[in-house]
Amino acid sequence: MNKVILTLSIAASIITFSHYGDEYREVLDPELSLLENRHFIDLSELSPNDTIRYSFKFQNVGDKVLNILSVETSCTCTAPSFTKQIDPEHFGYINLVTTAGQLRDVKEVYAVIKSNSKARFAKVSLFSEVN
Repeated sequence: MNKVILTLSIAASIITFSHYGDEYREVLDPELSLLENRHFIDLSELSPNDTIRYSFKFQNVGDKVLNILSVETSCTCTAPSFTKQIDPEHFGYINLVTTAGQLRDVKEVYAVIKSNSKARFAKVSLFSEVN
């Protein structure tokens, strides 16, 4: 009796899979996809005390909620803010704020983004000189 039930269950699974096989979709982990990861800032028109604000836009291209766990900057001269939770196919932002004088001195400021994405870390940067 148990063998008959097991055989019928397997057969039903095969029929169901073959019927719905075209509709099968793999569930992906959250995945952070940056639209841009480096941005050039022209300092020629800025004074050292001018504030620079820039937003890096990204998308969660996975099928699960993306959580930004932390954003660590290269120096205390750069303040980050960010979207903490992003639903699948939605957009979020990593915002960096620094001064023109600081960027002139160090040439580049960056932030390392830690998330629950497949690639746990990503990096965005603002730079003032082409290396």
